[in-house]
Amino acid sequence: MQSSKHQSSSSSSTSGPSAKTPNKQPNANHVAVDDEELLLTTLSINVRCSDGTYITLRALLDQGSQISLISENAVQRLGLQRRRYNASVSGIGSGASQIQKQSWPHLQHLQLADPEYNVSKPIDLLLDVSIYSQIIMDGLIKGPSQAPIAQQTALGWILSGNVRTFNCHIVTNNISDLSKYWEIEDVEPSSSSSLTSEEQYCEEFYQQTTRRLDTGRYEVGIPMKPEYENQLGSSKSKAIAQFKQLERKMCNNLLFSESYKSFMSEYQQLGHMCKADNVDESKPAFYLPHHGVIKLDSTTTKLRVVFNASSKSSSASTLRQSFYMDDLLGGTNTINQARELQHQLIEMLKGAGMNLRKWSSNDPELLKDLSSDQLNSPFDFKCSESKKTLGLRWNPSTDTFSFQNPVQCRNQCVTKRQLLSEISKLFDPLGWLSPLSIRAKLLFQNAWSLKLSWDENVPQSIQDDWIHLRSDLNLIDQFIIPRYIGNTNQLYQIHAFCDASDKAYACAVYVVSKDHKGECISRLAVAKTKLAPLAKKVSLPRLELCGALLLAQLIKKVMESLSNENVEIYAWTDSMIVLGWIQGDVHRWKQFVANRIITITNIVPSSCWHHVRSEDNAADCATRGLTSQKLLNHPLWWQGPKWIIHFDRNTLPVTSYQSPNIEIKKHCVNTALYKNNISVIQELLCNYSSLTRIVKIVAWISRFIKRSRGKHTGGTEFLTSAELHNALHLIIQNYQLYEFHEDIQFINQKGYVHPKSKISCLNPFLDEDILIKEENLPPGKWALGRIQDVHPGKDNYVRVVSLKTKGDNIIKRPVNKLVLLPTNEDTAQDQAIDQGNSSNPSPPSSCQQKE
Repeated sequence: MQSSKHQSSSSSSTSGPSAKTPNKQPNANHVAVDDEELLLTTLSINVRCSDGTYITLRALLDQGSQISLISENAVQRLGLQRRRYNASVSGIGSGASQIQKQSWPHLQHLQLADPEYNVSKPIDLLLDVSIYSQIIMDGLIKGPSQAPIAQQTALGWILSGNVRTFNCHIVTNNISDLSKYWEIEDVEPSSSSSLTSEEQYCEEFYQQTTRRLDTGRYEVGIPMKPEYENQLGSSKSKAIAQFKQLERKMCNNLLFSESYKSFMSEYQQLGHMCKADNVDESKPAFYLPHHGVIKLDSTTTKLRVVFNASSKSSSASTLRQSFYMDDLLGGTNTINQARELQHQLIEMLKGAGMNLRKWSSNDPELLKDLSSDQLNSPFDFKCSESKKTLGLRWNPSTDTFSFQNPVQCRNQCVTKRQLLSEISKLFDPLGWLSPLSIRAKLLFQNAWSLKLSWDENVPQSIQDDWIHLRSDLNLIDQFIIPRYIGNTNQLYQIHAFCDASDKAYACAVYVVSKDHKGECISRLAVAKTKLAPLAKKVSLPRLELCGALLLAQLIKKVMESLSNENVEIYAWTDSMIVLGWIQGDVHRWKQFVANRIITITNIVPSSCWHHVRSEDNAADCATRGLTSQKLLNHPLWWQGPKWIIHFDRNTLPVTSYQSPNIEIKKHCVNTALYKNNISVIQELLCNYSSLTRIVKIVAWISRFIKRSRGKHTGGTEFLTSAELHNALHLIIQNYQLYEFHEDIQFINQKGYVHPKSKISCLNPFLDEDILIKEENLPPGKWALGRIQDVHPGKDNYVRVVSLKTKGDNIIKRPVNKLVLLPTNEDTAQDQAIDQGNSSNPSPPSSCQQKE
């Protein structure tokens, strides 16, 4: 390696004696504990619901209880009504366990009140002593020692007493959270996180108890949760049982026995433990089982004693501590910087009593001054301490990473447990094998969706796919990935891609830099995949958005690792919808989209997001999946698109991505409609005091309406007398309709005005003859009619009237089909207006008074 390359080194801290820094290895231990359990009297009873149906509940018959209780779940199932009642309930008890069903001869052919007495299930009812006295009957059957007794009741035979049980304790992994790998997390638009109360307590405890000894070592107490004494339970019996198992192993393996005893003696001499001669059983204590792990390929400690703080007590509680004092990884840009860093680390940790060993480096210059017992090559990255787990190997001489085939199971019939066990060995912390591992994840997701038991064989189709994938993993040893991605001072561009399909979404980050020859190179830095959820179908645009969020979070981690603020970031997606969301107004979108857009843009600004063609989207390889043969030489996955090496941001087109019309947040606005019954003419009468001005305004409006309808043929720029006359007539007619609307309706119906009307003394009547237009007849043949009734619309405008024609027929016609016949007074006034006397015209009213 040239000195211009990034110098990488690795070491592990040890403190001399092997007893102080053994390599922690998890081991599956099976310990049988011979113990006695109490069999309580349970009953399986049928209870009638509120709707008359019956359900089966489990009841506990308690002779020491003074009240009967029912669980909330049973109340809901029965549909019972509840009343609030304050009471204090107290009791003494321990954890429940499942008892192995045995064959007791004295209980044969008995009709048990609870056939599943040996199964630990929730109790729905607690029956007190009063109920016990009502159902108890004559009849008692006893058996041998360590066997339950049977008592006859009205509900069947009940069992109680001591039973001998054998509990097998094993170290298992918690698989209850497997579904998190394909569930979409809730995202809150918050940039800060606060510590929980337990985390704050742990921080304060560490600051208060940590101290440095005279030897330079550090001492810190074990943080215990409040009231831990009441939660730990009993752990002595299991610890003793595992110790006896350890003794049997020592008798069969003398080398193991000598190494184990030597380790424990050294541990005692160093003051890490002392012999417990007189133990006060009244005080709370937790007994740690321990066992030995042999690692023959270890360069430091062949035997390691593991103190199992994860061992469960009788209350199913554990005492666990996580230690992160294993391997130290680091590097610099030059050899001189690496040598200075190495010297500082050795001196600093040596002062605390921790000696660094197992040094590895890609440059021999950093190792020439170290002794042989301080070297280690090649170096293994372990995802856990299990020997069966795939390790990511780094070869310092070639400065490359490599993989090992982790799959060992060759069975043709595969259970769901075996499938998970083998797939979990695919250790790929940086996601370089994502196109391969996504196939394994999808395979297990399919098996999970079938809701099979853990030891049930998966269907043949899944087994065939697994066999094909397992054979494909044989090529995993051929993957060689260069570690060097460039000098941190020369890194200048990061290109990140995201993509989604209906099954998964993924992202990949590429670093473009210059190598030691000055040539531009592009390398895959990190990738990440996640499966689409099973339970709830998520649209493809939303999955694309989740991929963009995953990419933004990954970019943040990469930038924190590079510690270079001058790097240009380019985020690429082939989804125009996501780009529209990112560059649109975040307040328009629904909460699912808005929360993720806020989080994305807080990490990667919207100006850094661009569109990429699907064929150039490297993340597409991870969502579709590839075979090992295709992935081995796939330039798009390992280097990204060819154009990112010589990418110039000035060549980017200025594109504005339109916001899509999907995922728009619906706003519910409460509106109130105010109905204004005042017409335009009424408003004019209220706003102007001059009738002449109002008449002219109405005349101009009428002319505009006729001209818009193509009915006005006159070309004069002044108002004619006819237009002024019709405007005044329209004003009077509208005002009379507004003021005397009820009277007009009464006249149309009865022929006279109501006696109690204000204008009844004037004897008003409707007197208006009109011609009814007929489009297919000449004007000379139009029918004559008289208005009998008007029909105003919702806006109080009259557009339809009822007409009385010859023969007393009543018809309805629109107003625009009627022609008003002028009276003698109309003709006289038209002549007066023509002569210039138009100061106070007096057109006829649509409602005339007859005296």
